[in-house]
Amino acid sequence: MNARERFNATLRYEDRDRCPRIDFGFWAECLDLWREQGMPPGVNRRTTDAYFGMDGFMRYYLSPEGTDGASLIDRGMIVPEGVRVGLAPFFPEKVLEDLGDQELVQKADGTRVRRHRRMSSIPVQEDHLLHDRKSWETHYRPRLDPGSEERFPVDWSEFDRVSQDHSREHILVLPGGSLYGWLRNWMGMEAISYLVYDDPVLFEEMVETVCDCIHGTLTRV
Repeated sequence: MNARERFNATLRYEDRDRCPRIDFGFWAECLDLWREQGMPPGVNRRTTDAYFGMDGFMRYYLSPEGTDGASLIDRGMIVPEGVRVGLAPFFPEKVLEDLGDQELVQKADGTRVRRHRRMSSIPVQEDHLLHDRKSWETHYRPRLDPGSEERFPVDWSEFDRVSQDHSREHILVLPGGSLYGWLRNWMGMEAISYLVYDDPVLFEEMVETVCDCIHGTLTRV
């Protein structure tokens, strides 16, 4: 079975050769260590799926300015880049302070984190732009408009070609977003937990706004 047949059979509770196997990949320094321990030197972040026998996934760009270089293959799943269900526009990414082996960075989602320069581990969240209703209405709610043209590719022809190709052997996946996880990231775990109790009306509005943004964007797609 190819990846698409296996995936569809799983969802339909039909017989299949095996369960789909897909992971999120590996940190670069993890692969470096494995090579030192005997993994073939040719295995990199693009070829780990084949090496470990995973179904895998890949990304390709719908917009003409994309430079990822991914090509369609007969295995795994493909994730189109160019459909944005989250913040649009992003916040500017910038280094706020040089801390030697670490740096204080404002990320594209507005959070400020302290991260290692040479490690891929989860960074330490230092501060957030989202604190209350005022910051929600100023910084975040305007960026969750599902009608923003910034969410969609300029040229849909590649998406149309792939989505209508019923002979393809890979599944096509669109981003589904996150109703709670994004808010947790934007506000911080402790703050969002208190908000559920202190201001449930605002919390409900935030979740509903994110939901409407994701639904509205994917409905158009």
